[in-house]
Amino acid sequence: SAFDVSMGAALWPRPETMQFYQDKIALRDLFTRIGVPAPKSWVVQSLQDLEMLMQRGELKDADFPLVLKHPYAASSRGMMSCATSQEVRSVVGQWLQEHQVP
Repeated sequence: SAFDVSMGAALWPRPETMQFYQDKIALRDLFTRIGVPAPKSWVVQSLQDLEMLMQRGELKDADFPLVLKHPYAASSRGMMSCATSQEVRSVVGQWLQEHQVP
């Protein structure tokens, strides 16, 4: 096979790393696990998730401005900056309708 290392050819980047450049949640979890500093992050799949983060104080006014980013989008697709909690509520509602998160 063309990708058989024993024949002198290797696929680069390695296939097992593909998950990390296609899935930002998996990359964040890897960084946390191995101690790589990364920005504070939250995962929301509904407006209820967002409200719970705010009610529990995990997402607070001091965390703004923040950037919403689709976990599986490439480059800057699916990104939006939000300056306030009111703006993030509005954008998340719209964003969740437009971008289906698996």
